[in-house]
Amino acid sequence: MPAPELPTEPGGLAAFGSRLRSARLRENLNLDDLAAKLCMRPEQIAALEAGDRQQWPEDAFAIAQVRRLATTLGLEADLLISELRILLQQVPDVIPSAAAIAVMGASSKRTTNTPTREEGTKDWINASTKSKNKIGALTFAWLAGFALLIGLGSIYFKQLNFKQLNFKQLISKKQAIKTQPSAQKIPAPAPTIKNLRLIANQNAWLAVRELDCKKLIFEGKFKGVRIFALGKGLEVRSGRPDIVQVQFGTAAAKPLGRIEVIEWVKFMPPR
Repeated sequence: MPAPELPTEPGGLAAFGSRLRSARLRENLNLDDLAAKLCMRPEQIAALEAGDRQQWPEDAFAIAQVRRLATTLGLEADLLISELRILLQQVPDVIPSAAAIAVMGASSKRTTNTPTREEGTKDWINASTKSKNKIGALTFAWLAGFALLIGLGSIYFKQLNFKQLNFKQLISKKQAIKTQPSAQKIPAPAPTIKNLRLIANQNAWLAVRELDCKKLIFEGKFKGVRIFALGKGLEVRSGRPDIVQVQFGTAAAKPLGRIEVIEWVKFMPPR
């Protein structure tokens, strides 16, 4: 679209601001009503309608606020902004007054109707940069957390598989042990009995002979303890079999017999 023709009359900014004022009046809005609608200060709108550049803190502020005014008043915003940019290039730069900076700066503290990017202040740029940095930090934190979650999940599944493998191996070992034939128990060999031990706490007549040939080994009074080689077997007889104790191998000592039964008692080695 071709650029608009440059205004030729002196005080082009004043004529530009007068157009804004005429549009406001057509809408039957006073400065206070329009300022409340846009969350601006009446002094800000008055400075823009007067075209008093010295009352603006910076040109970017004027461009942003003119766009807001044009949109609210039903004017062609893009056309007005293009015209305003050309006018600003033709007018020498002026230093804004301290009062203008204080008055116009109040708009940065409002909490509603946040201005668009064309307000162009350094605070807006810094805020945008901080917002991007915050989003980037949040994205990085989310990715790092996701990677950590994947790593922990991998470690968990590895440990789970390892435990399952060990459990299967343990079951296999138990089954193998159950299926193995039990070793046949070999009975321990019977202890070899080589001697016969005789005990008497009182005097008693005693006779001992070999079983096979009837050879007499001992005959006479006996008291105390005597051990006889068992050999192929022995026969023992006593006048008081009740007081003679016989110990055969590791068994406990027992009386040779009852007092009324006097006879030869056989003792043979185990086969």
